[in-house]
Amino acid sequence: MPDSEDALYALAEANMSKNRADQAGTYAARLISTLISKAKPDGMSDADWNAKKSNLSGRGNYIAGVSACLRELWPECDKCLRAAVPLVGNQPALAGPTYFYLGLANYRVGLLTNNRPKIQEGIKFSNQSAAIAGPMQAQARQNAYAMEKDLATKK
Repeated sequence: MPDSEDALYALAEANMSKNRADQAGTYAARLISTLISKAKPDGMSDADWNAKKSNLSGRGNYIAGVSACLRELWPECDKCLRAAVPLVGNQPALAGPTYFYLGLANYRVGLLTNNRPKIQEGIKFSNQSAAIAGPMQAQARQNAYAMEKDLATKK
């Protein structure tokens, strides 16, 4: 398996776009691990390396989180996407789906563990996704409504 952060990101992204969540998650996890341990390349400024690491780490955590959600690994999805939020939160193309899947993951964990605060977090994240224009917006709005309705019946 390559240890180039650029190659790992390309492989993670390519596998995600081909709906191969397992492979995408594997490459994304390897990317995150590589970025943690890799030293700054010679000739690159600290600012450029930190910016690259931040961007790739956000995208790696995003891919790992979405991959986990697609495989219904809800706690892993939550962990990875929470790590992605500060790094992709200002990019609407990634922030909307990040909050969408965080909403879904927290709602599912809340249902499985009978944890009202987790369900409420799922609603909060779904509403955040619904507030961002993009392909997940309408579904996020519907999810938030259904989650709120479901929570109201669980008193």
